[in-house]
Amino acid sequence: MHGVLSHDAIIIALITVGAALVSALLSAVVAIYISRSSTRREIRKAQIGSLIDKIIDKRISEYPELYSIISNMIKEIKDEPLLSSRVGFAKSDALHCMRKINDWDNRNSLFLGRDAIAAIIWFKHTVYGIVHRYQDDAALISSVDDLNLIIRAIENLELALKGEIGIFPLEDGLEKAERPEYGVIDGRRHF
Repeated sequence: MHGVLSHDAIIIALITVGAALVSALLSAVVAIYISRSSTRREIRKAQIGSLIDKIIDKRISEYPELYSIISNMIKEIKDEPLLSSRVGFAKSDALHCMRKINDWDNRNSLFLGRDAIAAIIWFKHTVYGIVHRYQDDAALISSVDDLNLIIRAIENLELALKGEIGIFPLEDGLEKAERPEYGVIDGRRHF
């Protein structure tokens, strides 16, 4: 019986075909899993990219308000002696600025990045620490060291805000910048 397969040959053929089918099926399942996993990763990356874009857009729209408050604060510290006979930064002005900053922070702190969070915490701690040493609400913060510390905290926060919206990298920031020191010459504050 030349053309007839033996029972053993049929079993071997079935096992071979079955193994090939199982192997093909496993390959298909693995390929589908990898494809889905890869697709999910790409979708997640796109979602994260979109979320980051939205956060940056929100920062770009909201950070200028905070920047304006602290920029005005530093201008009052630096420029007021040049515009009037007052030497110092009024405690009441500092507290007014801090109320504005806290209001802004309550509305927008969710969008702050790690560097801006650290900078705003240090800024608040610095300013409140200095302000609370002056008992009278009408007092002027006139210590050169106190004013320099406030200026440094403001500059640090300004740089963190700029860095988080991409104006310049944070590593090019305050620690490498030349900061003018506050001083008194001829009874007037100068930088």
